[in-house]
Amino acid sequence: MFQNDKINYIEQDKNSIGGIHHLRKKKKNTEKKFTTKTINLDQNKTSVYMFSDGIVDQFDENNRKKFSRKRLKEILQRVYKLPMDKQKEELQTATKNWQGNNRQTDDITIIGFKI
Repeated sequence: MFQNDKINYIEQDKNSIGGIHHLRKKKKNTEKKFTTKTINLDQNKTSVYMFSDGIVDQFDENNRKKFSRKRLKEILQRVYKLPMDKQKEELQTATKNWQGNNRQTDDITIIGFKI
């Protein structure tokens, strides 16, 4: 989240919300618990981004390094003031350039919105 030109990272729960966990045997009375978080938002001054681990887990073409949370953060810091369609273009270009000729290794989901 970017608010008043400052980045604020909101720590997520480590639970998966999808995938194949439903195929594994579960202990009786086990339930995933998620933390409810409340954040204060300033109208017209806040950009919020939510993303799956897929983007940070993409490998580069040459070194087999992951895209990384740090790299995503740097891109978002550079583009968060742009219109959302331009941000999308920048993120897609950065991802494609990083991957090169490698196939996508995981789903890539990024949701961004401005308030």
